Amino acid sequence: MDGTIDEADMALNPCDRNPCSNGVCEVTRGGYQCRCDEGFSGFSCDISLGGLDGPTWLLSDLGWVAEEDMAWEAAANLTLDGDNATCWDPGSGTRYLTFNLGSPHTIFQVRFTGKMPSDFVPKSVMLQVHGGPGGNWTDIKRVAVPEMLNGPISFGGFSATGRLWRLQVSDTHSGLYNPQVCELQFFGQEVVSTSYTLLPLQETYTENLVSTQGKTALAVNVETNVLNYYSMRPDFQGLYGLQVTDIKPLGAYVAAEVSFISSASQVMYQEMALQDAVTMGTVNNLAVINDTGIMLTPRVPPCTVPTDLVFAIDGTVSPSTFSAIVAFIKRVVHTFTIGPEATQVSVAQGGSSPRLDFPLNQFQSLPRLIQGLDAIQQTDMPGEGRRFSHLGVFMQGNGGRTGVNRLAVFVTDGVTDAADFQRASENGVVTFTVAIGDDADLGSLEAFSPSSNFVLRVSDSYGLVDLGNRLPRKLCEVGVTSYMAVTLDVNYTTEFLTAASPGFTALNLAVKTTFLTGLQGMFGFQAAQVVNLIPGPMYSTRANIRVIAGAYALDAIQQKVLNISAAGQFGSYSFDTATITYNQIANQFLYGYIEVRTVFMQSYRDQFSASYRMLASSVKLNVLRIFSRLYGVRSMAVTNIKPGTMATTTWVDFQMNCAQTAVPSVVSSYLNVTDSYQMIGTLDILPGSGYLSIEAPRCGVEMDLVLVLDDSGSVGAENFNKLKGFVKRLTTQFEFGQDATRLGILQYSTDVKTVFSLNSYDTLEDINTAIDGMMYKGGGTNTHLALYELVNNAFSFQNGARPTASKVAVIITDGKSSQPITRAVQEVKTAGIVVYAMGVGSDTDQSELQEIASSSDRVFSALNYDSLLSLTGGLANRFCDDGSSVVSVATVDLDEDFNIDLLNVTSSTFITLRATMLYQLNFVLGRFANLILVNVNFQLSMNDKVRVVFTMNSLGYIVNDLQVIINQVASSGNFGNLTVTGAIFDAQGPTVLYGIMEVNRTFTSELRGISSYEAAALSITFKYQLLQSLTNSVNFARITNISPGYAATTTLVSFVTSVSANVSDAVLTNFNTSVAATQMFLQGSLSPEFPLCPAKMDVVFVLDGSGSVGYDNFQRMKSFVKRVAGSFAIGPSAIQISLFQYSHFVVQEFALDTYGSISEISQAVDAVMYQKLCYRTVSHPDKSIPVQQLYHAGICPGHLRIHW
Repeated sequence: MDGTIDEADMALNPCDRNPCSNGVCEVTRGGYQCRCDEGFSGFSCDISLGGLDGPTWLLSDLGWVAEEDMAWEAAANLTLDGDNATCWDPGSGTRYLTFNLGSPHTIFQVRFTGKMPSDFVPKSVMLQVHGGPGGNWTDIKRVAVPEMLNGPISFGGFSATGRLWRLQVSDTHSGLYNPQVCELQFFGQEVVSTSYTLLPLQETYTENLVSTQGKTALAVNVETNVLNYYSMRPDFQGLYGLQVTDIKPLGAYVAAEVSFISSASQVMYQEMALQDAVTMGTVNNLAVINDTGIMLTPRVPPCTVPTDLVFAIDGTVSPSTFSAIVAFIKRVVHTFTIGPEATQVSVAQGGSSPRLDFPLNQFQSLPRLIQGLDAIQQTDMPGEGRRFSHLGVFMQGNGGRTGVNRLAVFVTDGVTDAADFQRASENGVVTFTVAIGDDADLGSLEAFSPSSNFVLRVSDSYGLVDLGNRLPRKLCEVGVTSYMAVTLDVNYTTEFLTAASPGFTALNLAVKTTFLTGLQGMFGFQAAQVVNLIPGPMYSTRANIRVIAGAYALDAIQQKVLNISAAGQFGSYSFDTATITYNQIANQFLYGYIEVRTVFMQSYRDQFSASYRMLASSVKLNVLRIFSRLYGVRSMAVTNIKPGTMATTTWVDFQMNCAQTAVPSVVSSYLNVTDSYQMIGTLDILPGSGYLSIEAPRCGVEMDLVLVLDDSGSVGAENFNKLKGFVKRLTTQFEFGQDATRLGILQYSTDVKTVFSLNSYDTLEDINTAIDGMMYKGGGTNTHLALYELVNNAFSFQNGARPTASKVAVIITDGKSSQPITRAVQEVKTAGIVVYAMGVGSDTDQSELQEIASSSDRVFSALNYDSLLSLTGGLANRFCDDGSSVVSVATVDLDEDFNIDLLNVTSSTFITLRATMLYQLNFVLGRFANLILVNVNFQLSMNDKVRVVFTMNSLGYIVNDLQVIINQVASSGNFGNLTVTGAIFDAQGPTVLYGIMEVNRTFTSELRGISSYEAAALSITFKYQLLQSLTNSVNFARITNISPGYAATTTLVSFVTSVSANVSDAVLTNFNTSVAATQMFLQGSLSPEFPLCPAKMDVVFVLDGSGSVGYDNFQRMKSFVKRVAGSFAIGPSAIQISLFQYSHFVVQEFALDTYGSISEISQAVDAVMYQKLCYRTVSHPDKSIPVQQLYHAGICPGHLRIHW
């Protein structure tokens, strides 16, 4: 018998015991319900609605009082005391009488008693019930009260359920007095509650328990002992009945699913009583497994087996079918405990462009998961290509875990690629397939699935409703995977790498047939499957086979497998029985990469292309040959192919699956070979480029990455916290450090705040601490200010930007900028920053996002802040690619007269010519997907003509192709309809120079804002004059700061410019001569080094070294001091720096005249020891440090004095 329990035997029939006294019993999921005959009500139809004086009049209870924490309640000391002489007088306040019955009650009739004489009798009363938390009061029955009330008045004809009841009382008939109520009696019963638990039994799961007879016998034993246990507990009442609804395996043992029917108010006490018994190991005479976490829940106990569950759904089905699939998933996941220690769920869509809707670790509770499922949108139109690509879903970066069940459920109405199943099985994933309709190819689906029992067919989407009830059990009871390896007497060929190949298919069929013939019907057996075929010793073939069986049957299955294998034959395939290994050693997933000497091709970007598969197969074959004599390697899959560190190399990422005990030998073998050899089989590699570890590699390229986060009022505090979570998830993908990635973060709304700079932190721990400390502010959406801050400060030298590092920025916003952004965007692009734009929600402006981003494929959209998390893995790879890019410059000289308006990015002249150039450039370079046109500038060439400067970021493998195309433009003499007089391609990239110039212009306060109209006008004029002075040399020029000049009538302009590397020395040498003839320029300097502040100052830093600061924060203070000091020119005639530390006493660490260089100051700051003494408040440095002590420290007369 198949170890998966047939659906017909899934549960015992609860209606066999006739639980409905006056009605019909109907079976429901995990229990039953009664359809009552007319005139009867209640859970078991045992309440007669015919009489009013029967036993169902509820006894008065002193606990039935109003809750004191609700403003509309009656006085807290009012009770239903059964005494008509004690009456309620509401006075002149709100005339409501509210009672809390303690637990939900179903009420059919109410008896009201007022106070006599008639002067106190109300005209009418209204009965109301409350809907519970978040609900409202609902009118149930209004009754007119006779003026001459003679005893109690009863009113019925309704049925309602609630815990809180209220009687609204009108004015009296006489109008002279307030109404009074003496008694209120309720006719009904306490609501019966159904709760469930999973009771772990000290009994081994055996084949006998698969049959209905065996399950029934055990169920009766469990029911008898549990009922007897509760009958002996005098402290517990209110249990109306219980029933064992299912018997199922719990590992090697048995679990009884028990349904309790009891008073709602007693469930908590019932649970406590059961916990007492389970903790002692027995319930009456029933031996149970001690489980301190046993609980009673209002629904069938969910599956608690730790599982990573992925639904790979077909995005090409019809919209109605797609909606049915999502509803099916929601039904399935309701039966699982969702959380980081239980089940994690992910959804990936297959189609022409496979995508991950959300990763495994995005939603860690059932309500959040349901919200995520509701937000899924279909990716493709019906009928488009069906392709799945869910391998990455199980990786660490997407929340994949080691040591848990890995399950994938394919849902399709067509054909699925065999490669999808192979990738899944090679990574330890057990696949189930749901085939919808007649077009689904059952033959191929069953061939690549673990067994035919793992393929479930429904005739149409309506069949998913029933399957949603049946599938969870199959998923929850997937057995333990055992791995078997044998060495076949077959020469290994590359054909065996592909699951759909004839050779692999034939061998897989032979293995499955052999095991199914020998194991089919054996208790506990579920499936057998060839995972893959890998190279063995001496060109032989090693077959890795997995056997899936219930934990309760492992020993018997293993012995049977070995008996079958003793024949040394799988059909016509023979093998050496001495090579057999068979064990349940858990998988360990390893992450690796190798750099091969192959020029990267664009087609490697598509994992379904022939070139991708060819290279992946070559890498896989040759790497696996390293382990041909090692046992324990179970599979390998290439996960990504990307450009290498050189123009002639390609980087290949892969994931391996091996037995945990084999990890040390596998890793050492791989690293020994890749470190020592240039050739691995037929694979030409870069020696020393190999990596293999249990930790997934992180991006370690030299990149300056700045995140710009919208925290405007439309975001809200809750979403901002989700945004912080996304940022923290993203940071785990990178290596941080001086020679790796550096991160900075800006927050913006009405204004812009620097959270931390590129040189603030070098460790992930410090970065995450800073992210946790980010506070939501709210306000407007001034994206233009954030862009100016990005280019002028975030990527500045003093804030840690490195000349050799790639610059990448990410703008994340949920709205549209309140001001135009065109000029700010151009400034960002002029600075050579690669920009990503991410819009969240439906209020973003797609045209604005396209304008911000460096290219259209760097615009991303998310439905909401929850769905941001699904983008982390893909974004990190894109950033890493951009961080690996090289900068090249192409200049094209046009036969067009130069106009100063070409320096004004908002002018129609600039916009028109730029659009023309972009269109033509896209025409000649559009085939390069990894080319980013960072910027287009118009400069002044010889004879006052236009020179167009294209700054491009690209991966190294396409630089040669770019040069060929630009040379073709030069030789053709035209660029679209524009005449070209010359074109040059500079593959070396530009040299950045920093300058400062005193100009003949009176400084005004309007110039302080770099984004002001006055500053923009000065910028255009300045750049025009600079271009005239440095004709033929400048690629671009950008103003970074405007400040007062040395005279009242002058202004200082700081700027950065880019020139070709081959002319940089000449430009520097001739700079002063070149600009001397320009009337606007007075004096200036140009240097490849960032200019330091040349002021003459004495600066004293005073650091709090008290115990409340803490060691980590004190180190951050020291880093701050070094960063500020690094911006100054140090020396006796420039800036001098001193440092004090105070806590219980004051210590001078070094004086102003102690050090004369920034390197000496940095070393001295590093050597400062944290005092960590008692706290002492110092309101100003001068109050704790005597002034004369400061002078003794070396302050020079006439220097400006600054204290921090």
